[in-house]
Amino acid sequence: MATNQLEQVKLHHIDLADETFRYRADIDVGDLATSIHDHGLQTPVVLRSKGKGPYQVISGFRRLAAIQRLHEQGHWTDQAFPAIIRTDLTDDIEAAKSSVIENHARATYSDLDRANAILAMRKLGISHQEIQ
Repeated sequence: MATNQLEQVKLHHIDLADETFRYRADIDVGDLATSIHDHGLQTPVVLRSKGKGPYQVISGFRRLAAIQRLHEQGHWTDQAFPAIIRTDLTDDIEAAKSSVIENHARATYSDLDRANAILAMRKLGISHQEIQ
């Protein structure tokens, strides 16, 4: 069972360079950045703690890229935004599964994105049966 804590997080509390669970081949943020600028972040990103350091992104790379763009343009200063902190995802296999499930449920993956996710999960040792 997922352990979720909804918190307000700032960009500098996230390791944005860690793309371990990013399977999307291309991240286009144009319309999303405009929406976040006009209406705020409507769907929280999903993060996990990896000790005392910054949070690791499980899901929401596109949303974070949009916020980064807004920040670079001076439209997002040091504002906090909603994030679900998954305290139960202590290993990479469960984190990878969670990332894929969240994106699959939202129907946001292209065929190439799904292929990238499958390859990454196989590298983690997840069986074909589990991936199915």
